[in-house]
Amino acid sequence: MVLDKTEAQAKMTKLDKWDVYIVIFLKKAGLAFSVALVGLLGIAAVAQEAPVVAKQTPALRSVIEPSFIKGSIVHGSADAPVTVIEYASLTCSHCKTFAEEVTGKLEEKLIPEGKVRLEFRNFVRDRLDMAVSVAIRCTSDAGVSKRLLKAYFTKQVAWMTSEDPRTIITAIAGTEGVTEEDLNKCFASKSVVQHLIEMGQNASTTYEINATPTVLMDGKKVAFSSYANLVEQIEAAVSATEK
Repeated sequence: MVLDKTEAQAKMTKLDKWDVYIVIFLKKAGLAFSVALVGLLGIAAVAQEAPVVAKQTPALRSVIEPSFIKGSIVHGSADAPVTVIEYASLTCSHCKTFAEEVTGKLEEKLIPEGKVRLEFRNFVRDRLDMAVSVAIRCTSDAGVSKRLLKAYFTKQVAWMTSEDPRTIITAIAGTEGVTEEDLNKCFASKSVVQHLIEMGQNASTTYEINATPTVLMDGKKVAFSSYANLVEQIEAAVSATEK
């Protein structure tokens, strides 16, 4: 599914210092993926302010690295015979539908039965996506991370169209005990943003990911005509392991 990359551009002007942290680390990363992301978003004006903020902000010079969820956000058992990997963006409307129609379906039966392991991996497309991606990982509790992932997709329209997305993003995180102070620490640390940048770069170089959602099953890209068709293919793969 090829998405219009402009769909996530609106209403992203009030992330305040989070935005500055994001741009600083995207620029410092020196990765092709991050440079392309900065260029796509046209955020040079914010980036010009970054060196001043970086010089004046102690958190950017010396910070205790926060705990955060690394790698895939996993639903299901490591022993499941079928592994499905989804590369997705939090600002992608198709990914929201995937969460409802595919993840939701798999969580009804195949995941609880230990037959499917679903791994969510971020493929960040824009700075609002980066802000929410950091928020869902700003915890050491995998259960909290999964619940926040679901909550941000459920309320995607609200925080994407808000004139003040930071307030809504913070409020949603707070429902799972992730405070604004926690979020500020995660943004002040380069580790979380850098981890997400590297995840996206690895997706591009290893699997040639260029659209969201992209699905891999047992290491190979899956072509599907609809989400119902994708679920059928996953069910078929499970059946094949039971013969």
